Amino acid sequence: ISDSEVSLSISDSEVSLSISDSEVSELKELKEQKGSLEGQLEKASAGQLEAEKKLKDSVEELEMTKKAKDNAEEQWRNLNSSLEKLEKDLEAEKEKNVKIQSKIDEQTLLRANEVDVLKEKLAVTEKHLSATQTELENINAERDEAIKRCKLSDGRELALQSKLVTLEEMRCALHNRVMQLSGNIRVLVRVRPLIQAEIDMIAKKNGKKNSRCMSKAPTSAENVEECPFHFPGIDYHNGPPSSTAASSSTSSSSTFTDDISKNLLEVTEPFKDHSGFKNRRKKWKFSFNHVFSPTHTQEDVWSAAEPLIQSTIDGFNVCIFSYGQTGSGKTYTMLGNDENPGITARSVRRLFDAKQEIEAASNGASSVHISVELLEIYNEKVRDLLVGPSTEKPNLKVNS
Repeated sequence: ISDSEVSLSISDSEVSLSISDSEVSELKELKEQKGSLEGQLEKASAGQLEAEKKLKDSVEELEMTKKAKDNAEEQWRNLNSSLEKLEKDLEAEKEKNVKIQSKIDEQTLLRANEVDVLKEKLAVTEKHLSATQTELENINAERDEAIKRCKLSDGRELALQSKLVTLEEMRCALHNRVMQLSGNIRVLVRVRPLIQAEIDMIAKKNGKKNSRCMSKAPTSAENVEECPFHFPGIDYHNGPPSSTAASSSTSSSSTFTDDISKNLLEVTEPFKDHSGFKNRRKKWKFSFNHVFSPTHTQEDVWSAAEPLIQSTIDGFNVCIFSYGQTGSGKTYTMLGNDENPGITARSVRRLFDAKQEIEAASNGASSVHISVELLEIYNEKVRDLLVGPSTEKPNLKVNS
């Protein structure tokens, strides 16, 4: 009830105290109207509350609708942006497809050209293949013919190998027989040239500036007389000597022919001044299996020693040693130098060559092993030269 209504009721009560009964009825009517108005007012208030509630609901619904609209608009904008992006991507893809298509067309054209080239090459290859097949057939025919010949050759090879073995056995036997006939013990002598000091001494003694006595083969009677060594069994390379030397050579050649396995070395006593008396110079003749003069080379010495090395290869024991006074040329004969190797170097080379030949001929079935020992005998003491300084030296003795 509002303030106007309260004031009205108070005034009515105060008035009722002074008004009459007629007015009481009017007052009742007014109360009834008031009651009805209050009822209407309550209804209106209730309707207003309901209307406010509906309005609130409508406002909430409107806000929800606005939010939905905003969301829809946002989605629409997103969709539009996505659509624009997709359209741009589509345009880019179209451009890429155009480029790819152009490349595909180019590659297709290139591949077509390559296919044409390959077809031409294939045709040429087929022609070559046909020619190769024909050639292969010819080669197969030649191979079959070669196989037949090889089979025949195998039989011949076996026969030849058997014959070769027999001939090799015969060669070894005959070579051994020749070595026995030549003597199981042989003595070969080699006379070295004079050294410069000896040449100067002879020249001084004879009153000459130079002497060619032993530096090369004698070429005159004077040189023959000056030379203490003569070799009757050796032909001079520079022609026959003078009459004096020829007579000496002729007289001794008859002796040399008595034994064809021997060579003579004639030594003449050095010249002495007998004060006008006739010069009587003694001569000695020595017989050796072979005599090498100062004109002989290392190859000549090796030609005489090589058959003994062949006997070693054939399985026989062979011993070659040099003997002579100091300075007589033993080391040069046995070892030599790089330009003129001696017997030792040539023998080792020949042994290893034979080793390779034997192993190659056997196709690996045989293996040859070579061992070496190096001893020194000096003042009846034996030293092993291959033993190192830190190794305990063995006690070696010479057995008689």
